[in-house]
Amino acid sequence: MYEVAIAQFLRQGAEILRTEAAINAPVVTTKLRGDITVFPQTKLTEISVGNTSTIDYAVYVYYGTKPHEIRPKKKKGLETPYGVFTKVQHPGTKAQPYLEDALDAIARSGRLERLLDGFGDRMSDEMFKSVTDGLRNIKVK
Repeated sequence: MYEVAIAQFLRQGAEILRTEAAINAPVVTTKLRGDITVFPQTKLTEISVGNTSTIDYAVYVYYGTKPHEIRPKKKKGLETPYGVFTKVQHPGTKAQPYLEDALDAIARSGRLERLLDGFGDRMSDEMFKSVTDGLRNIKVK
């Protein structure tokens, strides 16, 4: 009974988060933004938002990378603006946690509070219906 109201609340929140995350995600080709997904609920009280496995570099964008060495896989050298090298040292990349940033933006804007207010109203309605149905079923002996 209450699970349906919770599921609706989570779905609304997840869609808002997905939209905001798409705005906050870094853009090179728009693939990362377009891949942000609200995954189907397997339980009414749980929901997930994130990138699918088709964008394999999303994890590196989100969490960043440490400095690391790059070596060629198919050629003898790596071509750079400074010449051809057998290996180069990558300085790493800064983390860009666009889902967390989106959640912060939603909370700061007041949208999360409004969503919670609406959820409270729906839960109150569900509880009222449950209590009145229970009262109607009371049998006096």
